[in-house]
Amino acid sequence: DSLEYVQHEFGNFVVQEIINLYDFEMCQGIYDQMVGHFQRLSLNKFSSKLIETCIDRAPLELQDKIVKEFCSSPCLHKVVQGNFGNFVLQKSIEHYLKSRHNKLELIASIIKCLDEVSDYKVQEKWGD
Repeated sequence: DSLEYVQHEFGNFVVQEIINLYDFEMCQGIYDQMVGHFQRLSLNKFSSKLIETCIDRAPLELQDKIVKEFCSSPCLHKVVQGNFGNFVLQKSIEHYLKSRHNKLELIASIIKCLDEVSDYKVQEKWGD
């Protein structure tokens, strides 16, 4: 069960290595298990780095799903506010997302949810 491993202190490294070594088709089962859980996994210390790897290695179609999952979440503010989730979103926008549309959609969704973010420094950082 990949979802269990990606949240484990050491198991996440094994799954990351598999994703880095094999092409998307070989890892399709791993990605399929994570769809619908990207937001939650972004909040976890151990799986957040794996989510960055997934976004980096994913084809455009999967990146679309990931971005839509973040953007449609009523709890996006928790990801923005969380130490690990915040980093996943920043890195995705800066380095990983291949589509300009995905980047702009994610940024717009983040800006919309800033009213729900209680940390002023986080609001200020994303509001700039």
